[in-house]
Amino acid sequence: MTISKRFRALVVAGAALGVLGTSACTPPAQPSRPRTEVALPSGCPAGGGPAAAPAVVSALGRASTLVAPAGYRPGVAYPLLVSLHPFLLDEVAWENYSLLAQAASARGYFVLVPRGSDPGPRWSVAGGLDLGTDDVAWIDELVRTTAGTVCVDRNRVFAAGFSAGAAMSVSLSCELPWRFRAIAASGGSNLTTLCPGQPGVDALILHGTDDPIAPLAGQALPFLPPVGITVD
Repeated sequence: MTISKRFRALVVAGAALGVLGTSACTPPAQPSRPRTEVALPSGCPAGGGPAAAPAVVSALGRASTLVAPAGYRPGVAYPLLVSLHPFLLDEVAWENYSLLAQAASARGYFVLVPRGSDPGPRWSVAGGLDLGTDDVAWIDELVRTTAGTVCVDRNRVFAAGFSAGAAMSVSLSCELPWRFRAIAASGGSNLTTLCPGQPGVDALILHGTDDPIAPLAGQALPFLPPVGITVD
C-alpha cells in the first residue's frame, strides 16, 4: 500500500486543472451531523495578507501545519490543499512519506497538513470510524481561518488523503460539499459510507485490487460500514 509519485502528480496536476477525475458522487444518504454552510472570507485579508505566511494555523483549540506556496507573494490568491494522513502515521511522518505538501507548494498551493484526533493519530470519520470528535468541523474552521489570514482562492479548495485519510477526504466531500472543489482518495475511500443525496463533488479515486487492509470489494473491518467499489 505504498503511495507513488504518480499519485502525487495526479493529485496536484488534477487540482491545478480544477477537476480531479470524474464528477463523482463521493459525496451517507445524509450527512452524519447537520452542517450550516458558511462562506469563506471574501477577498484577501486587509493589506493583502502577511509578508510571510504563517507556518501554523490554529482553530477550535487545535493547530495545523501550513505550508506556503513556493515563491509566496502577499495579495496573490492561491489554491489550498488539505493533506490527510493515514491511521497511525502522524502529519510529519505522512509528509516525509508522501512529499505531497512539498509537491503542491512547488505548484503554487497553500497546504494544510493537520493531525487527526488522538489516540492514533486517527480521523473521526463521519459515516465510518466516528469516535465522537468532530474533525470535519475542525478542518472546515482551519480552512476558514487560513482564508482569513492569507489570500486563498475560494473556488480552488481541495482535500487529498491516503487510507484513513482517503476516508476522511470522502467524508469532507459529503459533509461540506460547498467547501471543496474536488477531493482525491487513495486506498480507503470505501472505509466510509457514500452520500448520493448530497451535491456532487469531483473526485479522483485510486484503489489497488490487491489491497489487504481495505479490500476493493469491502469486508468487515474496524472502519464500518465497509463499502465495495464498483469496477467498470
